Amino acid sequence: MEKLYIHEDFVIDNNMIAVIATDDCDYGKSIVIHNKLGVFFVDRTTKELMNEYHDEFSFGFEISRTIAKENGMRGLLPLVNGKNVYMPLSGKRGGSPDWIGLHFLEDAKQYANYAVFTTESGIKIALSYTKIDLNRQVHDACLISELHLRMIQIFSQQFGRFTLFEENVGLTDKYNHCECKYHLKLPTSWRQMMRYIDNHQYYLAYQMSFFDIGNTKEQGARMKMGIIRKMNHW
Repeated sequence: MEKLYIHEDFVIDNNMIAVIATDDCDYGKSIVIHNKLGVFFVDRTTKELMNEYHDEFSFGFEISRTIAKENGMRGLLPLVNGKNVYMPLSGKRGGSPDWIGLHFLEDAKQYANYAVFTTESGIKIALSYTKIDLNRQVHDACLISELHLRMIQIFSQQFGRFTLFEENVGLTDKYNHCECKYHLKLPTSWRQMMRYIDNHQYYLAYQMSFFDIGNTKEQGARMKMGIIRKMNHW
């Protein structure tokens, strides 16, 4: 560990291969395995680092929340920005899980109480993993990535432009031809996509109605949705 350096002003980006929580380490609270900067310590927890990522790419997380709620997906939600997918591993640390970037991986295998991730460059990363089926979690993260890209594509077709957010793809294409009930529900038209947008807007309206006076949360959410729909027609 003494050979790793400390990156004091690290700024999160899509080149993080893995973000690993450290236990009572004097050098830092997290270890980052980075595609361009190598391996180093950061004096921020994995939770703090990925909250920064969420602040930068919050739209992808909200898409994750919407599709997970609709399809009854369990577990921690991935952070998605197009083909850039960071999947949390619940492990034993609870509030500060390890994170792995699926877009840098070639393979992922689950064992009794850990998982081994192999990058496209051949690096093997073993991390604690005991909660749910790994293949299922990878599948769900890839599904959310596909939905994110599908929404971007449909939006862009309305304006004659389509741009993919990708530099590395890795495992994110693994389930492109999956025909499970969740993949078959992915939107293929503007109308279908707007259903996801409406559901997400209702979720936000509901969350903002917790402290309304004189209305139930459901009534408050409906009132706010009415305002949103009127604004969409201005």
